[in-house]
Amino acid sequence: MTNSFQTEYAVTMKCQACADSISEALKKVPGVERFDINLNDKSVFVEGTAPPSQISRAMRDTGKDVILRGTGSAEGAAVCILDMCAQEHGRQDIRGLVRLVQVNLQTCFIETSVTAFEPGIYQVAVRQSGNLSEGVASTGKVLHAIGEINIGPKGWGELVTESEQIKVQDIIGRSITVGDKVAGVIARSAGVWENQKVVCACSGRTIWQEHADAIRQAGSVL
Repeated sequence: MTNSFQTEYAVTMKCQACADSISEALKKVPGVERFDINLNDKSVFVEGTAPPSQISRAMRDTGKDVILRGTGSAEGAAVCILDMCAQEHGRQDIRGLVRLVQVNLQTCFIETSVTAFEPGIYQVAVRQSGNLSEGVASTGKVLHAIGEINIGPKGWGELVTESEQIKVQDIIGRSITVGDKVAGVIARSAGVWENQKVVCACSGRTIWQEHADAIRQAGSVL
């Protein structure tokens, strides 16, 4: 990575000792160039080239709950929630997440994290359509190959890469697929400081309650 980008997190900090433990954890993450911890708002701002999953994991390892609230740069950001496309499930079955950040006009940073997969190597790609009515089969041809993700014996894998062909603004509404069974629609994500909600307007539940449900469905990917 040659260009930094910004990420914002909500973190369950209660005291200065909590903030200090987060600070020490972030200092050890390669690619973190600077950060700001706001104990009153329970928020952490990070700038650098480190993948958001590594930053979140480092803070979670201190015993805190962590939610990514905003990612991006002036050029835009997007997210794709990967779902097991099986009609018989009849419900959402989240298997992973793709984060995309347009760090400049030429380069898109892409981080793919998946869980609960059979071990093996899978192709990750941007597809022509966002139509998931028939799963991966209805997403159309491959527009951009993102790369191969290697799923280990524990069923978890991560792929961090960059692309000079992919532009966030051009792929909103299209889909990303992993292998032949998992796909999701690409949507714009909140930028840094754009998502300040504490209670979900849809359900009336706190962001921590919503996050707990996501964790139960998708392990630690989110």
